[in-house]
Amino acid sequence: MPVSLHRIETTGVEPVTLDEMKNHLRVDFTDDDDLITSLIVAARQRAEDITGRTLVNSTWVYCRDSFPYNWQTTTAPSRAMLTEFCEWWANAQTIRLPKTPVIAVQSVQYVQDTTQSYVTLDPTLYVVDTLSVPSMIYPAANYYWPPVYVVKDAVKITYTAGCDVSDIPEPIKVAIRMMVAFWYEQREDTVAVPKVAEYLLASYRVQACGLI
Repeated sequence: MPVSLHRIETTGVEPVTLDEMKNHLRVDFTDDDDLITSLIVAARQRAEDITGRTLVNSTWVYCRDSFPYNWQTTTAPSRAMLTEFCEWWANAQTIRLPKTPVIAVQSVQYVQDTTQSYVTLDPTLYVVDTLSVPSMIYPAANYYWPPVYVVKDAVKITYTAGCDVSDIPEPIKVAIRMMVAFWYEQREDTVAVPKVAEYLLASYRVQACGLI
């Protein structure tokens, strides 16, 4: 299903500070402060792309062309089929949110009719699971997602994601410092990622979701 994801605001602090990075680089002058700061942001964003995580508190807007519809119209499953039914339900109605960990969902909106204006869904009609990785949303008990008008980006979910700097694993911070150091020394090539940094980040990669 076509989807889109946009970061509309960043409110947190970078995982690696300018002073920490300058100490790592053994730079004791201020001429390159702006350059180093921009490389820290670029390295953090690259780490987010590789891991599928949000490393600085941010507001995201995730758009889909529809809700996941898989209505159950038959009777309740037999006890022997309960496990299979639970697995089906998890895959049939759940919306997995990219860029974990999710802090909170601000709104779930959808286009209801030909006016093509967004209607905000009552938050009591869905459940937000922030403990799962990736985080997810699914309908409340005895409820299904409402029908939407057939239009691009008919469903719009706004949420915040990120974590405190103290909660970011040290290997991710090391990988960011390694990328900044490499790009600082190799200024003509700010695309390549050091292999060791890739290996460090690979351990924290989250299952891809949503962006398919």
